Order: sequence, then C-alpha cells, then structure tokens
Amino acid sequence: MATEDHDRKLNMIFLPYFVTSHLILLVDTTSLFATRGVNATIITTPSNALLFQQSIHPQITLLNLKFPSSEVGLPEDIENFGSITSPENGL
Repeated sequence: MATEDHDRKLNMIFLPYFVTSHLILLVDTTSLFATRGVNATIITTPSNALLFQQSIHPQITLLNLKFPSSEVGLPEDIENFGSITSPENGL
C-alpha cells in the first residue's frame, strides 16, 4: 500500500488571472512544480496561450478553452485586460 501511495503523482491545475504580468508569474510557478515531478496543467484561452506557450516547460499541459466573449457582451477578441480598448468593453 505504501508503494502505491508513493508512485502516485500530484496533479495541479493553474488558472491565471488574465493580466499579462500575472501570466508570466504563473508560467514560472507552474514550471517550478512541473520540474519537480508534479503533473501541472494551465487552463487558459487561445489568445492568452499565444503570449506564453512557446516558453512553457514540456512537462506542462496546456488546456485551451474558448472564452465566451459574445455571451457576456464583449467583442470576440477580448480575452484579457490588456485587450480592452475602451471602458465600455470591460470595466
């Protein structure tokens, strides 16, 4: 039984706050966990993934989900605070 518990890996899911500076810290933190044997997954949107997907560790899983912009009254290309072009689009 002890061997079975020892062989299981910890699974962690990271969900970023969608501000560019937070994405950088999230990738760094996720990399620390992944390089220490943790199964690490970042949940993000396609537009945000473009900002960091080239710099993530190969052991990190990236899960892209469509952001429901139109369903909440935002233009299609608004997926983070950096994309907001006017006060009417997000605040």
